[in-house]
Amino acid sequence: IFVINVSRACIDAAIKSDQFDLATSLLSERVALHPNSFGSWVKYAELLENTGKIGMAKHARSQANRIATLN
Repeated sequence: IFVINVSRACIDAAIKSDQFDLATSLLSERVALHPNSFGSWVKYAELLENTGKIGMAKHARSQANRIATLN
């Protein structure tokens, strides 16, 4: 649990400090390690949209929607 919280903290810090390339890399790694993490996919989609990576954002949104419909 501690590692997950550190990971989230690093992602949030990168976003808050406008280090969007770093945040994108960290979120990419996070969703690769946790492919069923709804919150990570949503945050990744939002970041990608805000940085103009629309195609990748659509994919991330579709993954979040997939997870939302699993239950």
